[in-house]
Amino acid sequence: MLRAITLTTVLYFAVPVMARDNSVDMVPFNFDRYNGNGLEPNNNDLPGLIYVPSDVEPGERLPIVLNLHGFGERGSNSQVQVSPGVFQPDNRSQANGNIDNLMTAAKNNRFILYTPQAWSGWGGGGDALDSAMNQVAKATRQYAVDPDRIYLAGLSNGGGGVFSTLNRYAHVFPAAVAICAQDLGIPLNTDAVKDVPLWMFHGQSDTTVLPSASRNRINALRAAKGLSAQSFPVAGNFYDDGVIRYTEYPNVGHNSWSRAYDTSALYSWMLAKSKPIPTLQAGQTALFDLGASQVSGTPGGTTYNTTAYGLSSVIGPAKSFAKTTTGIGTQVALEVTDRFNGETFNLNAPLNDSWTVTTSDAGQIRIFGLTPGDSYDLEFFSSSTSNNGSTRFVVDGLTQDLNHFNNTATTLLFNDVLADSTGALLFDVLATPGSSGTGYLTWFGITAVPEPTVVGLLAPLAIGLASRRRRN
Repeated sequence: MLRAITLTTVLYFAVPVMARDNSVDMVPFNFDRYNGNGLEPNNNDLPGLIYVPSDVEPGERLPIVLNLHGFGERGSNSQVQVSPGVFQPDNRSQANGNIDNLMTAAKNNRFILYTPQAWSGWGGGGDALDSAMNQVAKATRQYAVDPDRIYLAGLSNGGGGVFSTLNRYAHVFPAAVAICAQDLGIPLNTDAVKDVPLWMFHGQSDTTVLPSASRNRINALRAAKGLSAQSFPVAGNFYDDGVIRYTEYPNVGHNSWSRAYDTSALYSWMLAKSKPIPTLQAGQTALFDLGASQVSGTPGGTTYNTTAYGLSSVIGPAKSFAKTTTGIGTQVALEVTDRFNGETFNLNAPLNDSWTVTTSDAGQIRIFGLTPGDSYDLEFFSSSTSNNGSTRFVVDGLTQDLNHFNNTATTLLFNDVLADSTGALLFDVLATPGSSGTGYLTWFGITAVPEPTVVGLLAPLAIGLASRRRRN
């Protein structure tokens, strides 16, 4: 009898343990830019899943981790039938066994885990990354997210996506994790990334993504700080310069994520770090370019927060964690609260394409991530080379019309608009009644207004007193 029990025990442990389906603990959290249905094949939506602990206390704020999957988990935009007559994208394989240990850590350490699914991976033009960041901004409003503790992690192709994300959004993350990170051929913005606490992992025997990919990034970041190149492997296979950590596993191939995500010290290191995302400071301006085509580069040395095709139909954030005209990252985000009628497309003049409205279909935008109660100036520009009419803007109950036909320079200003108690302000875009029937929002800017000083407040009184003396 004793031998039979022993044999049974051995056989139990000899059977491979199947990885669990982590999607059962998550709910869909999709970025959908096509009228909210998310069902058309070959669309540009970003499926996603999110795990939120069920026992969140009122007023509690939890960290969130944005996880970027590997190339094998990118799924497909070919449709999967989930019930009779109902089809949807895969939105499941990114939560496979590769993140078992990460999911366990999310439960044990009580953090929110968001894992989107990019069908083409995390390289290319970055549309998927921007959409993922829009969802992160949405999560800060929809769930109990601590905005000072937004973290980034990724493995293999998603590890390369970590660096692509940091290139543009380094100001958002107090810490990041990159595991066997693929080189996606995107130049590393070392100035932006060099000061972000980063823990990298790699297997020394990885032949899919060579360890040199991680080692080279470390030396690029060292060079940006004026430091000499580091030789690898280092003693103990652990490198730490106070900002970057790097663990290299001997005799481990491409799957270094199982061990990395099972490292308890990783979570104590990461979750201990926090960083407030900068607000828009007095005198700083964020410019939003709208329409179907994106601005590339910085025209005239100016940074625009530019939108891609299809974002006029989003209900939710369409451009998040905006940068100022000089490229400084902020927490300001553009959120569509009433869809626009459509958009124009002009690759030859991307600053002249627009989101459009009609007399029967207006659009509405909320700007959030502002300082509650502070004052902001709003500037609007509308332009159309084919439509002889004007566009109406309504801000805080005030209305102004702008003639958009062949407009090249004229803008509208709304001064001293107050952000509400949530740090948001709202405006409407309409086709001017009795005009051509179409209105355009080409770009707009928001500028933080400096608080008046005591000297500034007393200046009108001093001028009045001086004038009275002269009259006497």
